[in-house]
Amino acid sequence: MVKVFLLLAVMSSPGWPSVKTTTYLYDTELNCRQAQVDFLNFYEMQSQEYKNNILADAYCIEFESFTIPGLNKTNSI
Repeated sequence: MVKVFLLLAVMSSPGWPSVKTTTYLYDTELNCRQAQVDFLNFYEMQSQEYKNNILADAYCIEFESFTIPGLNKTNSI
């Protein structure tokens, strides 16, 4: 078993029939937290009109997983 981190990005808007989610898998908490900060900073840079119509948040969730082939691969030679 390995520890992995799931970034859960959640968005809601009055006209949507449900809450929209996107998830990304990371091998370290640091990578997940950086992606979370990037997502939230991107949202904060949007216009006030955009933020009045779309709410967004992101969470890093830690959990144990079976080994995932290719998750820790790098482009080293």
